[in-house]
Amino acid sequence: MAQLQSIYLGGNNFSGDIPPAIGKLQELKVLSMGGNHFNGSLPPEIGHLSNLEYLRLSNNNLLAPSTLPSNYTKLKKLTKLWIFNSNLTGEIPPSIGDLEAMEWLDLSQNDLHGKIPDGLFVFKNLSQLILFRNKLSGEIPQVVDAPSLEVLDLSENNLTGSIPEDFAKLTSLTGLALFSNQ
Repeated sequence: MAQLQSIYLGGNNFSGDIPPAIGKLQELKVLSMGGNHFNGSLPPEIGHLSNLEYLRLSNNNLLAPSTLPSNYTKLKKLTKLWIFNSNLTGEIPPSIGDLEAMEWLDLSQNDLHGKIPDGLFVFKNLSQLILFRNKLSGEIPQVVDAPSLEVLDLSENNLTGSIPEDFAKLTSLTGLALFSNQ
């Protein structure tokens, strides 16, 4: 299995811990385990998958409250990160801005709190940023340089302040949701 590049386990009723041994599959590019009943925390070993491009761990409602392991931000080839509706807690690590290849980020419907890191609004290739229904607070970052951003959903949080003037630079934006904030 050392050459395994894709794992699709979505839409089952798998339960238990996500096996840390996944971190040994160095050629893995796709890990899709959404729509199950995994519990326990997110294994930090996933952060060792240097070739990973697609990570989906969403809709694992029984996932124990877990923070996003900081070493996930070392996944430099990651283009799609979906961990929505999975009982994710804590703050979004500022180092998430290091994921320069990111195209689609969905951490919605969790229990994330704190400020939105500035680095989320400077991804050159990001087309979808979806963070709705969390407990994020503070102002939306003022510096916005995401020319490919098409959809931005920050609704149902605790955000305050005004809409940044830099939003005028979002020429690709087709969908914007900011409702139900402060």
